[in-house]
Amino acid sequence: MEMQNFTPRAPGKGMLTVCGILYIVFGGMSLLVGMLALFGAAVMAELGEFAAMDMVGATAGFLAIISILVLIQSGFSIFVGIVAIKNAAVLAKATFVRTVVIIHLVMLILTVALDFSLWALAGLVVPIIALIGAQKNVQANEYNRE
Repeated sequence: MEMQNFTPRAPGKGMLTVCGILYIVFGGMSLLVGMLALFGAAVMAELGEFAAMDMVGATAGFLAIISILVLIQSGFSIFVGIVAIKNAAVLAKATFVRTVVIIHLVMLILTVALDFSLWALAGLVVPIIALIGAQKNVQANEYNRE
């Protein structure tokens, strides 16, 4: 019996798909919060200029910088989610998916180091599960090459 149409099974497909969906949902929500914060920073800057309060203007500038960083992180989360879902069953892209997840995990670890809280620690759960799924696919890809 020939196995001409054999497609190797991706053992991390389920984990990557679920984590990808969570990445997109939470990244989208974070993107909205970042846009609202940026809008709030613009309003604060305008109020500070109107009332001639230097401290309000400085706080608005700091809030704008933080908002832009949140927008970058959110956009990258959405990108990681799309990559995870699109390539969940593609073993040839397993190393790329793992690399993207590791980069995002490092970004989140830096966030936890700067702002330690239980919520920040809870935010590491999804990337760790995604990393486990990606690693399973990498191992399956290496096994299928042999």
